[in-house]
Amino acid sequence: MADNLSKKHLIIVGFGPVTWHKYSHFILASLKKGDIDSYSIVDLESQKTLVLRRIKNLPVPPETVFFISDSDFDAGSESGIRNFDRFCKAQTEKHRGELKIFIATEPQAHEIYVRYCIENEIDSLVTKPIILPMRNGQFYPSQLASGMAEIVRRAEMGKAQHAVLCWSRDHEVFEKNVRQPIESRMDELQTPITSFHLKTGGSVWNLLGEFERENHSYKYGYGMLMHGGYHYVDLMAIFLRMNKRVYPDQEFILDINSYSAHPHDQAGRISRDIDERLDGFKHEQLGILPGGKLR
Repeated sequence: MADNLSKKHLIIVGFGPVTWHKYSHFILASLKKGDIDSYSIVDLESQKTLVLRRIKNLPVPPETVFFISDSDFDAGSESGIRNFDRFCKAQTEKHRGELKIFIATEPQAHEIYVRYCIENEIDSLVTKPIILPMRNGQFYPSQLASGMAEIVRRAEMGKAQHAVLCWSRDHEVFEKNVRQPIESRMDELQTPITSFHLKTGGSVWNLLGEFERENHSYKYGYGMLMHGGYHYVDLMAIFLRMNKRVYPDQEFILDINSYSAHPHDQAGRISRDIDERLDGFKHEQLGILPGGKLR
């Protein structure tokens, strides 16, 4: 029989559709493997009906479901996090083991829970982004770098492990058919990666008459390359870091340039004749001249 002190209890903060649909499979697999012994779910009172509905479809239900009043956070983060702290301490006492916390709330709340985990020496995994600085209800990017620097500094002072979830890294085809073979070849030849090229075909091509549709993430026709571009940046960073196998003391830098593309850019990439045969839409309706130029 396992020692109770070795038991690990996972607390999932935020059980939205992505966590339920994509991540619950890995959570249940961890239960089966014994990486964790039990799990609980924490969410807001306003999400209670949806959360309970999702739980009904799980083969292994959570041990506890705890709801925090939305008004606790409306009045400030301190009130909500105090209730969360009481719940965590109750779980620690109940299981007499180690807590792990998976943070999958709306992005604005990530920082509150990440800081809690750091301050209380609890291992955490957070969905992207780690922090989302806000001011007057708007994204405040000028605080992003300094906020992240402080989070990293505080995390390094503690003993707990903290990580950000990057879905593309846990991809069997990428790992087994791309990254591992390249890594093996690098070790064999002792040669670094000097050139890296990415192409994507996982998009849709919107016709000019479809640009008004609000079909995130494809509404501008550039699809997942632009919407999920950070995944490609992350993959490039993984390959760049692999060069440490050949040059362990060398510092590597990933330099990226980007540009903003708009519907009129697409108009210049297909001929007017082809476009009209596809859906009969007239360029003149958007005030676009042949070649994609505006009238």
